[in-house]
Amino acid sequence: MKLSSFNGILLAVLLLGVQIVSAQEEKAYSIKDAINYALQNNVNVKNSKLEYLSTKKKVQEVTSIGLPNINAGAEYTNFFELPVQLIPGELIGQPGTSAELKFGKPQNFKLGFDASQLLFDGRYIVGLKATKDLVLTSQQAITKSEIDTRKQVMNSYYGALIAQESYKMVQSNVTTLERILYETKELYKQGFVEELDVNRLELALSNLQTTIKDIANKSNNASDALKFNMGIDINENIVLTEHLDDLLANASPLIDLSFLPENRIEYTLLNSQKTLLGYDVKQKKMGYYPTMFAFFSYYANAQRDKFNFWNDGKWFRNGLWGISLKVPIFDGLNKDAQIQQAKIKQAEAINTLENFKQGSQLEVSVAKNNYEHALDALADQKKNMELAKKIQDKSLIMFKEGVGTSYVLAQSDADLVTAQLNYIQATYAVLTSKTDMEAALGKLNNY
Repeated sequence: MKLSSFNGILLAVLLLGVQIVSAQEEKAYSIKDAINYALQNNVNVKNSKLEYLSTKKKVQEVTSIGLPNINAGAEYTNFFELPVQLIPGELIGQPGTSAELKFGKPQNFKLGFDASQLLFDGRYIVGLKATKDLVLTSQQAITKSEIDTRKQVMNSYYGALIAQESYKMVQSNVTTLERILYETKELYKQGFVEELDVNRLELALSNLQTTIKDIANKSNNASDALKFNMGIDINENIVLTEHLDDLLANASPLIDLSFLPENRIEYTLLNSQKTLLGYDVKQKKMGYYPTMFAFFSYYANAQRDKFNFWNDGKWFRNGLWGISLKVPIFDGLNKDAQIQQAKIKQAEAINTLENFKQGSQLEVSVAKNNYEHALDALADQKKNMELAKKIQDKSLIMFKEGVGTSYVLAQSDADLVTAQLNYIQATYAVLTSKTDMEAALGKLNNY
């Protein structure tokens, strides 16, 4: 093989390796990709899912109260000094005295088990009914967390994309101004323009470079915020694949503005909480009902002078079973106070739910007004940007023809940058207000 051929293959391999490393270092995300990633990795979503698992275990804990409870036990006792019992002397033929006797053996061992079974407890019955709604509420909390995460990721994605587009726009102006400054310096060397023209353009370029540094910093912060909301290490590199034009094309005024508070996950959660508080009232009322449980116990014990329980000594068995009934009569109005507190909490939940119905209508109205205002502002800023561009182009032509000043050119360039940034911010306002509008209408559930 020729050396040149070998070098060509080696170069191809190295380039391929660079491409692979680059692919590993940067991952591309559309807005849907970012949302899907966040729904699996965002800490709040993961915690809500863990809370759901914890709730299911809580249900299991509550259910176990009504199942048999069986315990085995062993107890070893060493009386290194046996207790003394005094008995009347008459029992041993010594009237008028007291005799000291020691009963039992120093080594004692007890083995056995006991069991209990709840037969009736109204609080337990109500608690079992409440467990289904408790699990449902936990599932609804997951949905709420996912919706909140969708909104956070969408808005932070827009913020990162807007920052990147702002940087590109201003960088394009920097490139243009650098070229004009270079040409102006050449004209100055030939004596066609004054030094003041050069200085003005240098100042304009310096201001523009300061602006772009600020935008670059904001772009980095916005990207880090997006990665945080997605659950990605902020040291990783990501690429955003969406384009503002495509996003704006989907940001046309919403046609379906129908709204029912029931469509909001917040309403569902509040209603579930009201239901659970209703169970709480019922459960506390059940405290006035009797409770009944059965019990069983069976043990064997042995007594020895020495620790030799497993030899031929005797074991003495004893067992019992029974039913216990407890009827509450008077508790100093403790249960009544608990019931009244539960009723108050239930009333608060009802008020909160009603307040949400009214508040959500207001939220929709405000979001609709903000969304429509953002669309109008975007249209105005687009006209301003186009006009600023037209002025800047005309100022550049006049400057090159010697009939315009560097001051006018620098000012027109600054005005163009301002108009472009205003347009970009108006774009961001449209996208985020659209997200707020969809969230207010309860339409982010399946985004």
